[in-house]
Amino acid sequence: MQYVYAINSSFTVTSLLDLPLLRDILEVCNLKPNYSLLGRELGYDRRTIKSHYENGTPDPHRHKPSMIDKFYDVIQTLLSDDTPQQFYYKRVLWQYLVDNHRLTAAYSTFRGYILKIPVFQSYFDRNIHRLVCSIRFVLKPHQLNRLKLIGKRILNSYCMMAHT
Repeated sequence: MQYVYAINSSFTVTSLLDLPLLRDILEVCNLKPNYSLLGRELGYDRRTIKSHYENGTPDPHRHKPSMIDKFYDVIQTLLSDDTPQQFYYKRVLWQYLVDNHRLTAAYSTFRGYILKIPVFQSYFDRNIHRLVCSIRFVLKPHQLNRLKLIGKRILNSYCMMAHT
């Protein structure tokens, strides 16, 4: 929709982003917009046009605090180098907070929260926390086939016994 006003220039509304500027122009000229006509031309409902005209374009992001933000200081303390307790996995930290600090967030939400905060994620990215179990077996071919059939259960159980 094109508006011609007394300043000898014209203004064309092509999107919702133009509505706040249209408001300023129409207020100066003491005019009111036709929301229905603007809605038909832009392809939106007249109530949407009126909302954007009066309030401007809304922010597309929600600014809702996370339910885990209350535990920021606790997590920071637990993951600091001064604490003797080490958490090798995010799941163990989450379970600790659920059991001892009444955290009610789901594990997937907690994982996303840790991933979002670089300081916390870097704690779990460090290589010193990784347990590496390397075992060398000298086996005959038929023993090797038997080991392949049994699979990783033997190796995993042996690794857990070696590191406990």
